[in-house]
Amino acid sequence: MEITALDIKEIHPPRHDYAEFQAVQLEKTAKRTAIDVAEQTANRTVAAAETQAKGLAREAQAYSSALKAQANAEYSVFEKVYNDYQQNPEMVRERVLLESLEEIYQSVGSLHYVAPGSKVVIGLENQTSE
Repeated sequence: MEITALDIKEIHPPRHDYAEFQAVQLEKTAKRTAIDVAEQTANRTVAAAETQAKGLAREAQAYSSALKAQANAEYSVFEKVYNDYQQNPEMVRERVLLESLEEIYQSVGSLHYVAPGSKVVIGLENQTSE
């Protein structure tokens, strides 16, 4: 006699082992569910991190381009001033001094001119006592 095929329709554990069998099956299912949840969380986290990394790389590239453009513009201005300086150093010195003073005056709130030899008293009304 020779067996060529065997079909198992149902299989049942012995009755005295049924509770343990069910517990093992439940733990296997819980384990697989936990693994699936962990993999999904990992996939979402990795995707979010990759998106954030790409965004940061784009921001860094844009900042780099802006910084290079600013540096090139400042270099062009410097090169022009330097060429003018080589032609007429005294005029360029005076122009740079006047431009610097103009910037300083614009950043000062108000100017009060005092006659030479006068004494100046600076008020401290904005200070608080402790």
